[in-house]
Amino acid sequence: MNRLSLIVAVISATLLTAAPTLTVSAAEIPTYAPLPPALPPGTKLPTVVIMSMGGTIASRGTPRLNVANYGGKGVPRVDPQDWFNDEPELATIANIRLEDGRPPVERASGETQGDDLRVAARLRVLMQDPTVDGVVVTHGTNTMAESAFLMNLIIDTAKPIVFVGSQRPWTALSGDGPRNLYDAVRVAGTKEAAGKGVLHCMNQYINTARDVSKTSAYRVQTFKGIDVGAIGFADPDIVKFYREPLRRHTMASEFAGRDYKELPIV
Repeated sequence: MNRLSLIVAVISATLLTAAPTLTVSAAEIPTYAPLPPALPPGTKLPTVVIMSMGGTIASRGTPRLNVANYGGKGVPRVDPQDWFNDEPELATIANIRLEDGRPPVERASGETQGDDLRVAARLRVLMQDPTVDGVVVTHGTNTMAESAFLMNLIIDTAKPIVFVGSQRPWTALSGDGPRNLYDAVRVAGTKEAAGKGVLHCMNQYINTARDVSKTSAYRVQTFKGIDVGAIGFADPDIVKFYREPLRRHTMASEFAGRDYKELPIV
């Protein structure tokens, strides 16, 4: 061994023996997306009613990769109880009550104006129930913004009403329905959501019913408050609001509190 090789060998041996051993415990590794904080024992959960008005979130597709042509004649719909059975996490964030406000399965025309008014009448009753803290309304995305805006005008309440749906059927691989429903229940059970009018929550974005619009036929990030943006987010660890809607809605609306039997065709 020549002199240069000997020097290199000595330096290498010194560094190896002197190098400290680095150990990292699991507790020191931060998680990328924190979970919602566990509720303290004895915490009273909010009571949230999930009202189904159908839509993609209440549809099944076969096979699981089918996210475009699903449902149809002979394919069973997803009942509200199916959501609760498939998503036991809902019971950890709220006392869930289930209601089915869908039109009859045999009706070919689907949802009508009368269905909206029928559900609106039921929502008025639920909002007067002192044991109910909030309501989640599941709905098809094609007319969700319009139905939510109607409720924003005619329901006289300060309690949260949150519309939610999905762009993929409940049974789809990587379906957005389960997470959207979970987040909507979190928003409806959050005290900070009170007094903000009817809200819409999908893809973690919280928008007002008045301002939200559908911008894509099947992208999961389709709903946006185009002119004013989201007012908050259902982040993994917290539901957070950043702005207040200032335009009249619900209790301050001139149309609220009436039992409408029909509406003019517009």
